[in-house]
Amino acid sequence: MAGGPEGEDRPVKARRRFLLLLGAALLAWVAFRREEGTTQRVLEYFPLIRSAAREAGLNPYLLAALVHVESSGRPGSGVPGGGGGLLQVTPGAASEAGGKKVDRKDLEPVAQGLRMGALYLARMKARFGDLRLALLAYRLGPTRVSREILA
Repeated sequence: MAGGPEGEDRPVKARRRFLLLLGAALLAWVAFRREEGTTQRVLEYFPLIRSAAREAGLNPYLLAALVHVESSGRPGSGVPGGGGGLLQVTPGAASEAGGKKVDRKDLEPVAQGLRMGALYLARMKARFGDLRLALLAYRLGPTRVSREILA
């Protein structure tokens, strides 16, 4: 039956696979374009990264890779109105992860920014049940992932 459930799932699965690959390619491109010294900067923060990852139930190397991609290991990086710190976490995402209102100043201490970013990623992983989707949701936002990838 051409219009059956199997036929309907195929385009959705193909679209999802394409968008996941596109997201992975984007993250790889961003990581590739980082300047020299990035890995060393990230490694300097590894004890804090490990602590935040442990609290959130995440792999510390995954979190370190995310720091590498998001900020090149520069805690002061970020844009006004956007994310900031090593994980480029936004106040809105941090508020969602922590269950209370957070402003950008609350995220300035490196350990606190890492903690909130790790908790937010863990929340996205629990919400979507898939690490790849969680990483896309971290980068693009959960609404966009739900609307454009899971639709």
